[in-house]
Amino acid sequence: SQLTLEAGKGVSREALKEVHAVADGAVLATKFVATGLKIMLPQLTKGHPSKSSSGFVTLKSRCAATSAKLLLLSPHKSSIIVSSAPDPRDIIWENCTVSLRDMWVRGVFASVSVGLFAAVGFIPLLAFLSGISNISALRAYPGLEWLSSIPPDGWFIQFVASQFPVALQIALVCTIPLLMTALARRYERKKKLSAVEMSVMSRYYTFQLVQIYSTLISSTLFHTARSAIDHPGCIFQLLGGSVPRVASYFVQMITIKALFGMGLELSRPWPLLRVVWYQCCTKHASGSRTREKLYHETSYFMPGWIYPNFLLVIVVCMTYAVIVPFILVPGILYFMLAYTVYKHQLLYCYVPKYETGGALFFHLYGYTLTGLNFSNVTMMGYFGLKGGWPQFAVLLPLVPIVEGLRYYFSLTHRPRCQTLSLEAVRELDRRWADSSLCPSENFDRHLYRQPALSEDPVEPVPWCEERHSSAGRSPRVTYSPQEEDRLESVVLLPLSPQPAQLELLTSKGGLGGVSQYGSAE
Repeated sequence: SQLTLEAGKGVSREALKEVHAVADGAVLATKFVATGLKIMLPQLTKGHPSKSSSGFVTLKSRCAATSAKLLLLSPHKSSIIVSSAPDPRDIIWENCTVSLRDMWVRGVFASVSVGLFAAVGFIPLLAFLSGISNISALRAYPGLEWLSSIPPDGWFIQFVASQFPVALQIALVCTIPLLMTALARRYERKKKLSAVEMSVMSRYYTFQLVQIYSTLISSTLFHTARSAIDHPGCIFQLLGGSVPRVASYFVQMITIKALFGMGLELSRPWPLLRVVWYQCCTKHASGSRTREKLYHETSYFMPGWIYPNFLLVIVVCMTYAVIVPFILVPGILYFMLAYTVYKHQLLYCYVPKYETGGALFFHLYGYTLTGLNFSNVTMMGYFGLKGGWPQFAVLLPLVPIVEGLRYYFSLTHRPRCQTLSLEAVRELDRRWADSSLCPSENFDRHLYRQPALSEDPVEPVPWCEERHSSAGRSPRVTYSPQEEDRLESVVLLPLSPQPAQLELLTSKGGLGGVSQYGSAE
């Protein structure tokens, strides 16, 4: 018994030691998490107060600028990152003071949050929109009993059942670019407009892929759930037979995008709404400078908002081209109208706000290959559900082949398109040395300076005064003589965007000198 007691005491001591070790580990883990949160929370919220981590270095030689971009200038991790200077109009100056570490932390947090919402929260939201468009389900809710008086075979019920779910989902998806733009510019604090557009395009495309395949999977499971319960042995045949039925939804979606979406783009309602809002609500509280900006501000092409719609139609057409070939008809109609409408908009309405030199092409190419692989996987699943295993085996190598092409082009062609070779820049420097014109002679030293520090002095515009007539009519705005002179000079400005665009491109020495100046971050 004495030995048993001693053994029990020894076991108790060992158990207590293990408990203490676990407790110490929990305390250390808690301290580690608390320290990490203490460090990360300022970066995720307001950021660390610091000087600007971005700077612009002017080099008189293209060879020196290319060498600085290609060489490793520091052995320390992320201490000096050199890239070609962007178009000065592409820079978001209020975000230039944000450090790269804060941008990286916020970018990772925003990407993870958006990905989780796209995978977990976006699908139930789409299902909710489909549910509220079901008239039969809405009749059971209090206050909506009057829907029972509508004939079930009437045109209203048929229209709501066929078009309303698609319209609601399209309206929801159209709000995503606005939210993603605010997230990239206001929270992540990206320093370039092109980087904001790339972020919006990537996340918008992700949401559209989630919309496609959530609709495909949910509709397929909904149509086959009851039959699969009665005949569980035929579930794969049922799934394979119900996949083509979802094509009708995508045909309606592409048709709505082609007819309604292109008409909406051609009518340009957003500038009209801004003018109407100004005329009705804010005209009497604004000065002439606000009016000048409103009436003479031009629109520009936003690839982050427009390109994902093209990619969505491409993915849908590639996915269903073999299963339902008729889907190519609305697809062709969509791209015919899109070509005509956007050609008109680019020629007469849109003015480039900045230039990127074709940097978006590689992103579009990668997203197209991603859509191609999604269509390959969908076809493989369809043939597998139908029992076509030989066809499944034939399609299986297509996925690694597409990924191999992606890697090959990114390894060989992408660096050659983004950076000039030393041989080419040496030849350019030699030609400029032999000629009388040197690019550094007409270079503006204030080209990459904060505009607020390089602008000429501006005189404040006198504020307008409101005079109410004795008859109680609406107030009439009168201006001082100095302000009327300013308003008369506005009439002499060209209304066509082309002269202003050419002046903007040539007043700073042209865009040809941008690529020879490097920016260090």
